[in-house]
Amino acid sequence: MFFVSFRGKLHRRDDNKDHIIPLIMEEGYKLNSWVKTIFGGKHYINFSNVENFEKNVQDLLTKLQKYKTLNPQTDNLIPKDLPSPPPLPSIRNPDPPFTSSDDSPPMQDDRTDNGGTRPMEQSDPIRSDTSYDASSQTPELSDKEFNEMITKVSHWCNKKCRGHLSKMKVVISEFIGKSKIKQTDIQRQDEPKGLINLLTTPGLLTVTVFIEVINLCGIGGVEREMKKEWNLPKFKDVPNKTFSEHRKRLLEFGHIVSIENMMTIGQLMEIQVTKETDPFFLIFELERAGELAEGKKINTFIDKLKEYEMNKEVNALMGLKN
Repeated sequence: MFFVSFRGKLHRRDDNKDHIIPLIMEEGYKLNSWVKTIFGGKHYINFSNVENFEKNVQDLLTKLQKYKTLNPQTDNLIPKDLPSPPPLPSIRNPDPPFTSSDDSPPMQDDRTDNGGTRPMEQSDPIRSDTSYDASSQTPELSDKEFNEMITKVSHWCNKKCRGHLSKMKVVISEFIGKSKIKQTDIQRQDEPKGLINLLTTPGLLTVTVFIEVINLCGIGGVEREMKKEWNLPKFKDVPNKTFSEHRKRLLEFGHIVSIENMMTIGQLMEIQVTKETDPFFLIFELERAGELAEGKKINTFIDKLKEYEMNKEVNALMGLKN
């Protein structure tokens, strides 16, 4: 087996009785016409995706072993030690465990539907960073343990957190453009489990980021459930380091917008809103329409609110205290 890069040698492969296994090393690579002609219908092993590295190595070894059987002289061509794959983004936190016996308060009793209904009680305002950084005290978990945590929490949220669905969509929208998550992916989710599963995009989620998401979504009951099995810090002591000021302002806007003003905004922006509409549903729809994008768009939106003297809502979007 020869790994060759010269076009001429490729054309002479039959004369030399060379065996060729095509490997794709660059994501999105398209084969040239002459390459297609040479390789024909051969099976390509795609090494451009590091997530499948081990599987691809085994596939490659199987093929090499096949050619070794066909030609024993190739024995010395099979490498004894294969290189390690590039490191995958870790979802583990390397810091020492932190033990806490305190539980969070029970979760509020929210109305449950598919995200269009205003919760009966609003969550607490967003906490700013505290002097004590509990994020450095989150436990070390293996990938298996972390995936088990995500699975259990998603099932629990599916039963208890449907009233927070729209707010979860607004929170997770932070990752649009920063990961493979798309707005259409978020839009079509009709249960919390699906939204949480979106966060499992490789390299996106850590224990600390997961706690930040839970804090911003205001689903405190999750903390109590998670602490039954894992030693975790008090969630309220974990500062927000992942989410932008823009995202926090949108969430604050959702906390303070009045029903009357929400309905007025719906009329102005041609979004169907009723007295029972969850304000975070409105925010998500406004984001989806591009009206809340940072810069000129949101400034234009704020100017409209000023015309209708929505002072508290304006202050929230501008990061000012009410």
